[in-house]
Amino acid sequence: MSSFNVFSIKEISDTIDVNYKSATLLMNYAIPYMKKGDVILNVSSASSFQPKPKLSLYGAIKSFLRSYSRAINQELKPKDIHVCAVCPGWIDTDMLIKETVDRKKIKFHRLAKKVVKKALKDDKKRKDMSVCSLYVKYEHLVSKLWPHKIIMKIWIKLISKYKID
Repeated sequence: MSSFNVFSIKEISDTIDVNYKSATLLMNYAIPYMKKGDVILNVSSASSFQPKPKLSLYGAIKSFLRSYSRAINQELKPKDIHVCAVCPGWIDTDMLIKETVDRKKIKFHRLAKKVVKKALKDDKKRKDMSVCSLYVKYEHLVSKLWPHKIIMKIWIKLISKYKID
């Protein structure tokens, strides 16, 4: 999932187009037609909280989407249109790796339904960011308090057991 020496130029461009260009354009197309009380939920990620080596492109794109969503939310407050950046941790989907380097199966405890339920609840509270699970909330707090250089070193050590190139 890194961008360096793994993805082709086309794969990088396609990833950018799908993950933030499309969301940005869709918001800008939709907003003029939205009315008071309407909502936009953009799926960002816990990977947006700090730089993520080995997931550098993904993390950077999700950082943009989180920041953009929160800023547009402020701009749309006078129109009472709400934008929320949804920032889940790893969710059990086909996109994720399923085993460690020593072939142990990985079990993910976060389900998409739980993330959606939390995002809708946070939207009702008019939060501009939805963070699902205590662990991801902890990760968000740590990313504010600790230098990113230290967090990146810890991240690299933690993911060394996974098949990520």
